[in-house]
Amino acid sequence: MAVRVWKMIPLAIWWTTRNERNSRIFEGIDLSFQEFKLYFLRALYSWSDFLNGGTNITILDFVDNTMQQA
Repeated sequence: MAVRVWKMIPLAIWWTTRNERNSRIFEGIDLSFQEFKLYFLRALYSWSDFLNGGTNITILDFVDNTMQQA
């Protein structure tokens, strides 16, 4: 699982950065740095959860498991 997550990180960075840029330009809404990091983690978590068939682990367990496999 962790290998798949690490491979998704560049796409998640691109995706969240693109969405943040579009929100700032077209909607005038910007996230704080902390909100942006959480947005990134939620995207990565939800993509991973979907690919694993909905394992129902918490986001904290997801981060712990991913970091342990690094």
